Amino acid sequence: MRPVAVLRSSGIPTNGDFLFYPVIWMQGCFLIYNFACAQKSLLTNRKCRAGRPLKQYMLNEYEIERCRYILDFNLERFWLRMAALITFAVITLLQWLIVAGISVFAALALDIVIAWVVSFYYQGLRHATPNGGNTKHVRISVTAFVVMLSALWFILIGAWQLAQLKKGGAFNKPLFAAWLSVCAATPVLILSIRYWRCHYRLRRQYRNYVRMHLHIYHDNDLPIVPARVSFVNTVNGRSVNLDLKDLQYEYYSQEELMTLGLSGRLHRERHMLFGSPVYIPMHTDTLYLSWYSPVDGRYYSDAFPFPFEKFMLTPDTLAGAAGMGYARRLAGIDLDIGFDGHVNLYSGNVMLFYYRKVAHVALPQEQQDAYEDKLRQQLLPGYPAAAFTSLINEIRTSERLLRKRRIQEKRFLWKITLTGLGHLRHSVTITDVNCNCFDRSVTALATPVHWFLPQRLRLFKRVDEDHYFYLTILLNYHELYDVAMSLTAGDEAVPLHLSMNVIDAAGQEMECSIHAAGQSVCFGEWQLLTTN
Repeated sequence: MRPVAVLRSSGIPTNGDFLFYPVIWMQGCFLIYNFACAQKSLLTNRKCRAGRPLKQYMLNEYEIERCRYILDFNLERFWLRMAALITFAVITLLQWLIVAGISVFAALALDIVIAWVVSFYYQGLRHATPNGGNTKHVRISVTAFVVMLSALWFILIGAWQLAQLKKGGAFNKPLFAAWLSVCAATPVLILSIRYWRCHYRLRRQYRNYVRMHLHIYHDNDLPIVPARVSFVNTVNGRSVNLDLKDLQYEYYSQEELMTLGLSGRLHRERHMLFGSPVYIPMHTDTLYLSWYSPVDGRYYSDAFPFPFEKFMLTPDTLAGAAGMGYARRLAGIDLDIGFDGHVNLYSGNVMLFYYRKVAHVALPQEQQDAYEDKLRQQLLPGYPAAAFTSLINEIRTSERLLRKRRIQEKRFLWKITLTGLGHLRHSVTITDVNCNCFDRSVTALATPVHWFLPQRLRLFKRVDEDHYFYLTILLNYHELYDVAMSLTAGDEAVPLHLSMNVIDAAGQEMECSIHAAGQSVCFGEWQLLTTN
């Protein structure tokens, strides 16, 4: 037996094998690195104990969508992986032909050329501009070149060993077995690790956090600068601080509002400052709010009890197959920040809780000026600071906020009779001056109720089997409040009767009158909206 054969049977590298063993070592290091990254989150989570903040384990929207993309089956990704497998087989066959027909050094030279071409096109596509140019002067990517060359040389190991077997040369079984096992195990192990990591991260996300839609509103005459909105579970320390960078600041002067119709004025009296789906800790029990109000001249900051158990939890259908049965969705929540630090919490268009006597903190004058300057740049861009100060002073002296507060806190004993629409089989949705929504039948509307004044009525009317429409009746609640106060003298025990006779819904014709204490007033501050 020849000595070279003894060396090969023992697995000792000879005759150029040393060129390929470092490539296998690199592949092994790559697998070990992926496995270590996969274990990192699990090992870190095991070290955590109850009471420590765990907010760093909450995924953002991009990470959640990425995990869903990996876990959900996608036919396009399947065919892309099949194309990669076919490409691998074709490259192996091509290199086998070159090694068997010419030499291994010819295959090495060809791999260098292919890696250079691929890195050239990779650099061009990565830094391409719409006009066909390139933002980089360097025409090749060294990283792409090294990665591609390593992959090609790794494929060359198997092709070279197969060529040795065909030509009857020295065939290194341990080397070929290692190459074949890496080729088979690497994609399976990498995909398994990715699936396991995404499954574990999503399961932890859905078990510890719940998704909901949060909206933050404020009055048109009460511009504010929110500083902090946090949901905290004080039992286990999990907390979520909302990102308050992209806010929707708006303000309309009284001159602008007077040029609009009634629907436009009512819509712009209440601004949505923030509106987005967010994730909050499961069983949140505390809500932290901080904001600066230039009209009040105060910085409010306080912690409010958050009764998580009183909200409805439903399965999150948007989680899809990746939800794994753990995803839950909380009913949407609206926070209405009012004058003098009042905060109302709504869910399902119904006020569930309200917070009063919010604590305020004294701020240095420099910080107050910074908040006001930020708000001025959003509401009055390009105007000097004196214009913003004049605007705030006008809002303070007008006392419009105090008047609106009196309207929102005053109850009346009122009923509504609605005629002219024939028989209505569906209930009427009523929205009061505090934005509470509730449904009542037409018969129940004729029964007096001790509640806040209505500002919107919405109903559904079916004309026949093929025709129907939605009718919305808008009332100017400012004028309605003045009429009600004059007729009842502010006495909540005096019945107030609102009579509405719709003459032509399509033509927006209606007669409205208010009766109380033997007196009657024709009310003309209304608007009809009809949609099909």
